[in-house]
Amino acid sequence: MAKTNYPKNPTSKNSRTRPVLMEEEATAVVIMMIMI
Repeated sequence: MAKTNYPKNPTSKNSRTRPVLMEEEATAVVIMMIMI
């Protein structure tokens, strides 16, 4: 995951944090699919 360009800051809600959240959600969905 390329999280170097997007610093993870839960307090700041900039347009840069959205791609990270989407990537995290996508990875979480993939992990859940694999687990099930």
